[in-house]
Amino acid sequence: AASIGKGYKVREGSKEIVEINGIKFLRFIADYEAYGEQMTQYKSYVIGENQTFSVAFLTFKDEFEDKKPLLNSLYKKVYLK
Repeated sequence: AASIGKGYKVREGSKEIVEINGIKFLRFIADYEAYGEQMTQYKSYVIGENQTFSVAFLTFKDEFEDKKPLLNSLYKKVYLK
């Protein structure tokens, strides 16, 4: 986590498993500092039948709650083939 930013910490209670379009996501929110700015990472691990990959959205911490509905809507566009 040190390569991501200073003070990288997953928010208490933010880990959740959600299923969208038949795909399971392990999703969490983490806060950290990068280049002197307070940042938030909204990260998911997607576990497919024969593959695993991650999706990460990064934004300024003070803008995260306003952007969260848009970020959540992007998950609806993910399909595995």
